[in-house]
Amino acid sequence: MASRSSSKLLPLRALAPSRIAPSHSLRPRLVVPPSSSSSPLTRRLASSYYPSLERPPNRGIKVGHVFAALALLGIGATSYGLYQFYQSFTAYPDSATHPVRSKLRAALRSAAANEPQRASTFFASAYELALDLYARGELAPTREEAVERLTGIAIRWGGMWEAVAETARAIDAYDTGFQPVAALVDAHKLDARGAPAPSEKEVRRAAAIAVKLGDLWIRQGASAAAGGGGGGEADSEAERYYSWAVQELMRLSLTDEQKAKVKAQLAAQDAPTSEANAAEERDKAKAEGDKDLEVPGWVGEVELVAAMERLGELYSRQGRIELAQPLLQQAITMLFPPPPKEGPKPPLPPIPQRCHAATLMNNLSSALVSAASPPAAQIQASAGWSRQALIVSNACRSEAAKARGKKGAADEVPLAEREERECELTAIVASYNLGKLSEMSKDPISAEQWFVQSGTQAAKLGLHDAARQSNEAIRRLKHPRRSEA
Repeated sequence: MASRSSSKLLPLRALAPSRIAPSHSLRPRLVVPPSSSSSPLTRRLASSYYPSLERPPNRGIKVGHVFAALALLGIGATSYGLYQFYQSFTAYPDSATHPVRSKLRAALRSAAANEPQRASTFFASAYELALDLYARGELAPTREEAVERLTGIAIRWGGMWEAVAETARAIDAYDTGFQPVAALVDAHKLDARGAPAPSEKEVRRAAAIAVKLGDLWIRQGASAAAGGGGGGEADSEAERYYSWAVQELMRLSLTDEQKAKVKAQLAAQDAPTSEANAAEERDKAKAEGDKDLEVPGWVGEVELVAAMERLGELYSRQGRIELAQPLLQQAITMLFPPPPKEGPKPPLPPIPQRCHAATLMNNLSSALVSAASPPAAQIQASAGWSRQALIVSNACRSEAAKARGKKGAADEVPLAEREERECELTAIVASYNLGKLSEMSKDPISAEQWFVQSGTQAAKLGLHDAARQSNEAIRRLKHPRRSEA
């Protein structure tokens, strides 16, 4: 990620890299007003990369230090689960010429013995044999099952490399599984009459892997940037995979008329803005679980909202706000739909889902003031989204606390066990952001009130770094010259 000096809000994201809203969720972004004395603000999407907030008088503060507790909590509305390494391989053939199952068991044993290179050799052999059977139509009774089995090998293979922090090799392994399914989808798009249409489960499997690949490229780019290299290629690859997932998940429910309208745009890889508008006319597709094969949870749980969230965050980090805003707004709408103008109101979404919508509201607020010198209108719009994030977060916090009170549960429930835990953190950051936005608007009185609110809540939850940062912001307001020294 490129660093830029600007006034920004830092996002609340999903933290675990294996979740597609998952293992990654979003963290809150904090506002950094433009100042000649401020250090460049580095923003990131990968959960392992933490940006700087600003340079206070005496030392720099990292978002990772302030919100390190998030990583321990595994915050995120779009949870994708942990890897399960105890798999059953009975679905795979094990003939004399194609001992796929035996190769997979050998790979698992080697991985358990901490021999990843040896395990990779077995995974590669198993995949090659399975690919041969797949090409012959002999890997499974149906093509859908064959796709599940073939990609299942690549997913386990990539997961093994990911577990030992070999990101580049994990990317290669996951991409090995992605390409055959993407080829099915693309073949049907190019020759809709001749090529059989991929099933919904096949598209969802490919989209899950595509988002995983995007996440890994973001992580790879962050590592390169930390080592002094460039992240341009990583961003480009992440955009390519995220865009593919968004387009294909949207395509699942488009009518023939809608498909005709966007066909040229999709083929030209047009800006996602039109995709976001088209998504307003579709019903949210329901994710299907993988029952035939036990694979990581993110494979079955990927949704359009997660893919849009990732792509929107990438564009936001790149300063391409005109592309980020419609994607993030659409993701918010899907998580927390506005009530109908007429008729009975539907029940509210679950608290974790609303809390993640609040997180995205906060992140959209950040995106709107990501320029070095945002105009007053952008600051005002940004503050509106931060306030909305705070309203939603506080409503969920009150609702959850009231429910615990009715059950006789004490308020001392650990933060990690609360269903509104993401809202607790978003409320702290949204309050802090409103303080920064007030500071940018030359309203120090309101700024101090927001900083006090943020710091008080952070201290109550035991987030001492966050509380200290709010206190330092207050001291900066009261002693601006000392802060510049």
